[in-house]
Amino acid sequence: MAVWKKVGPRTVLLNQVGWSFDGAENSGGTHNPGRNTLANDGMTYQGTLVYRFFHPDGSLGVEIKGTTHGRARITADRRDMLLEGWVQPLSWNELRAAPLQTKPSPPAKMPRISLAGRGAVCSCVLRLLAVFVLVCWVPPRLAYAADNRSVTASKPMGVVDLHGHPFQGKKPVEVMVGLYISNLALVEETREQFQVEGYFTVEWDDVRLAMPEVSRVSGHLRKLNPDDLWTPPLETANMIAHRRSAFELTVDDAGHLRYVDRTDTTVSAHYSLRKFPFDTQTLEVQLEPFLPAAHEVTFASRPASPTGNTSGAEAGLAAWEITELQYKTRQVEGENGMPTRQQALFRFLIKRHSGFYIWKILLPMILMASIPWAVFWYEVQDFSGQMSVPLAIILSMVAFQLAVAKDLPRVGYTTFLDAVFLTSFILVFLCIVEIVFVYVLQVKKRTTLAETIRRTARWGFPLGYAVMLLLLRCVY
Repeated sequence: MAVWKKVGPRTVLLNQVGWSFDGAENSGGTHNPGRNTLANDGMTYQGTLVYRFFHPDGSLGVEIKGTTHGRARITADRRDMLLEGWVQPLSWNELRAAPLQTKPSPPAKMPRISLAGRGAVCSCVLRLLAVFVLVCWVPPRLAYAADNRSVTASKPMGVVDLHGHPFQGKKPVEVMVGLYISNLALVEETREQFQVEGYFTVEWDDVRLAMPEVSRVSGHLRKLNPDDLWTPPLETANMIAHRRSAFELTVDDAGHLRYVDRTDTTVSAHYSLRKFPFDTQTLEVQLEPFLPAAHEVTFASRPASPTGNTSGAEAGLAAWEITELQYKTRQVEGENGMPTRQQALFRFLIKRHSGFYIWKILLPMILMASIPWAVFWYEVQDFSGQMSVPLAIILSMVAFQLAVAKDLPRVGYTTFLDAVFLTSFILVFLCIVEIVFVYVLQVKKRTTLAETIRRTARWGFPLGYAVMLLLLRCVY
């Protein structure tokens, strides 16, 4: 007969008792293997051995102490029953055991034993070794399994329903969430969405998964399957699409769970593009509990680790830069049948790199709009020569605008870049008006007034254009 008890991580205390009987039906002896340490595979062990054999009259005959050399490996098919941390073997199908090698210490001084007594002792030794080999495979396998169970060793299997709420819904579970952005993959102003890649983290406590305090080891983690227990029912309120490439759920001996998800998420966003292309946008990832379970979860005031973003060129698109990432919680009032719920917000500020729009769009447009300035040095009588310049510029500006339209956001309001285009068209149009007006004055022999207007236009045209651009920059 044998019993065992888990006394530490991968450590069990064995106690085995064996009987052998002589012709008078007297007991032969007992042995106690003591503490044994399990290997990580749960199949091998190493520990101490103490054998005590008794004479038929009950007096101690011999005591042998020793340790296993290396590790003994025991394998067997078995069915067992867990009962308050003790194991009672029920049946065996096959048993294979490597013989234990012991290094006995010098025996203590003992009385002389007759030949009949020595024969009884030898018979007892053989029988006790057989009993030891038969039962010692149970503790290593079950102690290893107990280390990886999602219930404590002090409770029978099947008693605790891990799929239910940790507090049976009586109070919410505090959840810490974290978001680490490794790549800002896409920003689409026209479709009002963006795509981020990174790590999503959720942490919470479940006392049902805690180990007894005497058995806890700092840093010891067990991997779990999310389908086997309750997890916070969270969702992204403004999510369009989501792809999960890898995940891991672990729990420590204190019952603290940590879920990490490698995520690729597309999220809707509202863009304010009035300052385009010198704009800064605020993007949000909105987390909230699944509506029917809104009362089961509450968000912590601080985020889980890691929370942040990769810096430098590897952080995302060349056109954008993440400048700041913020975390906050807010209460969302229910309306139209929706319950009042709490949200966790990850807000990150992104700043547009405007170099492309400055060198490829703004500067060419300003230069084209400045070309009609040259006609103010033409002879007033050369009407056709003067008109050909602004008309050609207008056609060029229209073609240029159509060419760059695909790179501009399609919004229902005027952006800064739109205002610059419109101002340039107006300026070229005013140039055509000036040419016609001065020519008419010249025809009507009002030469002095015509020359005065022309001289004013020579410096007024570039100055007015510059002032209008500065005003637009201030307004937007």
